Amino acid sequence: MAGDNRADRVSPARQVRKSRPAWWRPQVAEDYEPSACQDCRGLAPYVCPNCGGRYCREHAGKNGLCAQCQQALRGGNVFLAIMILILGGLTLFGYLQL
Repeated sequence: MAGDNRADRVSPARQVRKSRPAWWRPQVAEDYEPSACQDCRGLAPYVCPNCGGRYCREHAGKNGLCAQCQQALRGGNVFLAIMILILGGLTLFGYLQL
């Protein structure tokens, strides 16, 4: 750039390149297949820590889980709540029998 007085940018003497530019042999690229979402087969940058499956942003659950693990976790919580209600009801029924 005109007016730039830094030595690495402008030189009063003409610079002559003494070596030839480097070259390399072209190499065959490896077969690479980008990671795919387990639901829609789209590009999947995320990995579920629970099941190890890959998922995209559209199929993400809460707390870094995939949608399938999130849904299974929700089903497990519902089952646990129902069991607590049944056991609580049986315990209450037992106290009322006495």
